[in-house]
This record gives sequence, structure tokens and C-alpha cells, in this order.
Amino acid sequence: MIEKPSINPFAAYKPLEAAKVMGVGKDAVYKALKNGELPYKEVGNGFVILGENLLRYLGSASYKENRPKTNYQSSAGVPAQN
Repeated sequence: MIEKPSINPFAAYKPLEAAKVMGVGKDAVYKALKNGELPYKEVGNGFVILGENLLRYLGSASYKENRPKTNYQSSAGVPAQN
């Protein structure tokens, strides 16, 4: 199994590096940057994303927080946990 690199909160990542450590495509990173969802710092002619911002973004983009709330019941008749 290929292991995804860990994110160092004190490092600065170029967009392609950020995509690699996040396990997403570069288009997803650029979309998050463009939408203002992922903060960045300008450096020379380019920009970097701080590791702490990657971790914060990944935490806010978790499935558990963004999934729709439901009132489904399990087959045992117990309300599902949200």
C-alpha cells in the first residue's frame, strides 16, 4: 500500500506539493485557492500554502461535517447517528 506523505504544519507547500500531500488533484487545490477556502501567501512570482492551513482546510472539508443531516433509522429501529 502506498502511504500518503504527512503534512508538516510548519512547512510551506507549492500547489502541486499540496495536492500530493492532500491526496487530491491539482485542480482541486486551485479551486479551493480561487474560492478563498484555502489561504495562501505570495512569495516572489508565485505563492505557497502553509501546512497549518492545509490541515485546517482538510479538517473543515471532512465528510462528517459536510454530510447532509438525516433522520434515517437503522434496521434495528434505532435512529442513525449524525
